[in-house]
Amino acid sequence: MTDRRTVAVLSPGEMGSQVGRALRSAGTTVVTCIGERSAATRARAAAAGFELTDTLDDLVRRAHLVISVVPSLSALPLADSVAAAMARTGSRPTYLDANSIGPSTARKIEASIAGVGAVFVDGSIIGGASTLTKSATVYLSGEASTDVVGLLEPLRIEVIGTAAGQASGFKVLYAGLTKGLSALGVELLAGAARLGLQDRLLEKYQESQPSVARFFNQNLPGLPPRSARRAEEMIELSETLDELGLPSNMSKASQRTLETLAQRHREAAAPSTDDLETMLAWLDGQHDGTNSHG
Repeated sequence: MTDRRTVAVLSPGEMGSQVGRALRSAGTTVVTCIGERSAATRARAAAAGFELTDTLDDLVRRAHLVISVVPSLSALPLADSVAAAMARTGSRPTYLDANSIGPSTARKIEASIAGVGAVFVDGSIIGGASTLTKSATVYLSGEASTDVVGLLEPLRIEVIGTAAGQASGFKVLYAGLTKGLSALGVELLAGAARLGLQDRLLEKYQESQPSVARFFNQNLPGLPPRSARRAEEMIELSETLDELGLPSNMSKASQRTLETLAQRHREAAAPSTDDLETMLAWLDGQHDGTNSHG
């Protein structure tokens, strides 16, 4: 028998682990599927208090609700895999996609989940993993949204619509501002650094645009290891705007800048730092002894 207080979280990454911890604090049993994932992932899941299953079949048998928290381009393949597990087992937990995807992808996931007779809820999370229970909000849309609210305590929940695509569209449009501003900041400050004007430019931002200066200082140092995922979000945003018949030039440009940053991180891992100057020096090839412009 399915335990109505058992929630599956896929997967136990930075955000997924925090979602699971929050649910466990309210007395919910949280499970995840490890399968052939790395020892590091297994350790992270165990540290978060997750109960582990080896297969998706075992996971869907146990859970009343499955929450998907994965990189944007992994959302649809994961949903298809979970739907296949539901078909094999006859279990039909509700499926909540909480990823940074566009409405079109959300509707494709809805079709996959509904195709095996299960219920789909469109969702998104706005806010950081480290402050999930303090300042983040989980947005939901779809006819069954209100049915899962009780299983998401103590997370802050807002139901914003009855159709799949509304919660995901809300997130990806919001992400266009924060990720687009991050990409713009990387370009402007990297240019200033090469001209020897980085400090002067930051001082000017602080004087005339203090909120922008604060955003750069808080968000850019930790951006490199997250830039690949951010680039995927911009792909989803571009597709959303294209489908609506609207310009998507800024989101496509942001995606290219973020992917360039991700490639740089893959070639030479960025230092773990909260200091913007250190990150910019790494980007310019000074931190690891390389020279990226000559």
